[in-house]
Amino acid sequence: MSRKTNFADPAYEPTDEELVELSHEAFADVTARHQAALQRLYAEVRRLADANAVDAPSPLGDRRA
Repeated sequence: MSRKTNFADPAYEPTDEELVELSHEAFADVTARHQAALQRLYAEVRRLADANAVDAPSPLGDRRA
């Protein structure tokens, strides 16, 4: 926010504009953090899938069609 606000003051009543500004500041990085978390998750899934594709025996055993 552009000015200092004392949120500990029980008499403080924020305006609608202040609430909008606060919510924008509070959640400004949520999308970027969500995308970064998804990228980490996808990378881990790929890593585990690759590791299991190499190391795991076939569920069908040695049978080949």
